[in-house]
Amino acid sequence: MMDPLPLGGALFAAPADAGEACAWARLYRGGMDEHDRSEAELLAEYEAAPSVWVLRQGARVGGAIAGPGVLSRPFAVPPQEGLGELVLRLTAYVRRASRAEEGVLARAPAVRMSELDDFYRAGWTPQPGPGDGLSWCRAMVRPTQSLPWPLPEGVSARSPRKADLPAYAQLLLEAYGGRDPQRVSRADFLQDALFQYERMDAPCKRASSLVEEGGRLMGACFVTLFVGAPVVWDVAVHPCARGRGLARAMLCRALSGLYPAHGSVRLFVEAGNPVQALYHTLGFYALPTTCDLILPA
Repeated sequence: MMDPLPLGGALFAAPADAGEACAWARLYRGGMDEHDRSEAELLAEYEAAPSVWVLRQGARVGGAIAGPGVLSRPFAVPPQEGLGELVLRLTAYVRRASRAEEGVLARAPAVRMSELDDFYRAGWTPQPGPGDGLSWCRAMVRPTQSLPWPLPEGVSARSPRKADLPAYAQLLLEAYGGRDPQRVSRADFLQDALFQYERMDAPCKRASSLVEEGGRLMGACFVTLFVGAPVVWDVAVHPCARGRGLARAMLCRALSGLYPAHGSVRLFVEAGNPVQALYHTLGFYALPTTCDLILPA
């Protein structure tokens, strides 16, 4: 095992076992955004990136996912007070380990509002997003369940095939109308659609929908696996077909298709997006708002 690396301020960083770090973070971070997730889902996130302990005089005072290009899920262990010093020292550690890509050294996903000042003081800034320039994101979660999903007369739904991806990408482009800062062209949507499709297991494919009327694609809902758990990745309805209950029907079909193989499903929505009202009426529970940050080069 590597010797602890000095962080400054009498603090050191030492490699952490992913499983143990995950268990400690689950306890010390607390909050619904930790405890609503399965152990397998959280562990997959920790196994995907390096974890470290923060030591003072050989004793653990905190930890985080921290390494080249990422700082995530920091926590403090009593009697260590607050995250400010830990985030500051770990940011310097990440900065030294990272290489800039397009002006960005590292990313800090899903930072809680209560943690923002600590990250800002360490030099992090909000990731650009639509509207106010901040990429605010809210996760919503719901147990799966077998539900009816009635469609208007003449409208049908089926599971997608790989050959459907170009038409699906075109629908997303027309439905989102340039509001997605990460996907601005048909090629962007097609690349993302392939990413979604290749990560679907059988229940996710069964839960995903293409909604058609008269041979024309009017709506789509793709459910895929993300860090081992199902996520409603996109729900899109063509502008000419809105107000007919297609999104509600596709989400009910998704909940039914996942049940009972997966016990819950989550989705992510930009904070303030009025579509949250639909998700709320379908029983989705809103988790705390978070913000994605970047560390500029």
